[in-house]
Amino acid sequence: MRRQHSIFGALMIASAIGAAAAIGSAPATQSRGPIPLLEVNERGIQGLLGTPLGTIVTVSADVVPNDSREKRYADETFLLRIRSVDGKSLPRAVDYPFRKAPLAHVGRPKVGQKFNGRGYESGACEGVLTYRDGLNRGSVPAAGLAFGFYTQFCVLSSE
Repeated sequence: MRRQHSIFGALMIASAIGAAAAIGSAPATQSRGPIPLLEVNERGIQGLLGTPLGTIVTVSADVVPNDSREKRYADETFLLRIRSVDGKSLPRAVDYPFRKAPLAHVGRPKVGQKFNGRGYESGACEGVLTYRDGLNRGSVPAAGLAFGFYTQFCVLSSE
């Protein structure tokens, strides 16, 4: 009888630990649903460069030919391959098209050059729209960029 209680107790503890672990970490494929706009406004969005969108940073980048397969970069001849932000190396370089911020007086760099400058990440929703029922009724091209939130780096100045 005592042995049965010990086995039962061990099973209960193992089940509780397993359930707690499952609750604390949802599978990577499981969607948690849309993020409420109020939460985005309160918390902000961290960009690919590791800082909140709209934060002015100094970047070091290489100007590289566009070999990206991303549809949103299809018309770009070159990209800024950003390797460091505010003097700290990124774990992985981030590619962005060269975009001047409004009213910025910055010349376009050339492929093969180094680029050092200041700017900020910005973001917006763009892409092919779908109807609420999921059907594409032909009002927009089906082969376009998938609708989502995309970021860009806006250059303010270069050194």
